Amino acid sequence: MRGNINHSIGKENEEILTDIFNKNRKLFQLIAKNFGNNENVISYTAERIGHLGKKSDFTINTSNGDNYSVTVKSFKGNGFNQVSRVGISRFISNFNLSVQIKKVLERATIRYATKTTQKWITDEIKDTVVNSFKSVAFDIIQDSLSGEDNPMLLVLMQSDVDRIYFFKMDDFLKQMKEELKTEITPRGVISLHPCFTIQRKGGNGRKDDALFGKESLKHGGNDLQIKMKSLAIIKSFSSIVICNYAGEIVNEQYLKR
Repeated sequence: MRGNINHSIGKENEEILTDIFNKNRKLFQLIAKNFGNNENVISYTAERIGHLGKKSDFTINTSNGDNYSVTVKSFKGNGFNQVSRVGISRFISNFNLSVQIKKVLERATIRYATKTTQKWITDEIKDTVVNSFKSVAFDIIQDSLSGEDNPMLLVLMQSDVDRIYFFKMDDFLKQMKEELKTEITPRGVISLHPCFTIQRKGGNGRKDDALFGKESLKHGGNDLQIKMKSLAIIKSFSSIVICNYAGEIVNEQYLKR
């Protein structure tokens, strides 16, 4: 049920943003200008593509071929958004990590699944985990946000105050890379950056996970979940916000630098 709710919310937000772009030429022009492209194209249209299963949620297509792919995250309060979810075996393969760290993560995950009073990443294994993740921290975050289709814009929707923030993805990733710090938090979660963490997914998993016990690595609750702190991003990355939108464009900070 939760997955269906989140899907519906995501679809609604994509529709809100496509409508905003289609009705607000000034916003489109600001985006085009930041990419060094022609802001006075004859026509453009925003179109939802989130249902295609890629990282991009919608695209802005122009009459002269300067198109912009966009990924969207909506949040309330402090925001703690999932940006990616993957099983341990696939995760290890994706980032060419060792068999040793695979076994360490699997044992820690099964132990934590059956005895959550302990930390996921304990003091006994934290050095092994940190040393393994340091070299791939940027790759993990980049893949979680960009995937294979590499969205050009990151959009954060602060829905409880009706404000939308726009970032160039390349600028965002560049600053984020400079601030990486791999460590284990006091609660036993892997932190790659002050705004990005990895944890055991938890919960009851998907519908078909009822076939497996929580001690099974096939159970969706034992997947790895990459999460980002959306409000913290808005504060920490404020110098590279193209603009924020609250019924009108405000704080065009990027253009004034």
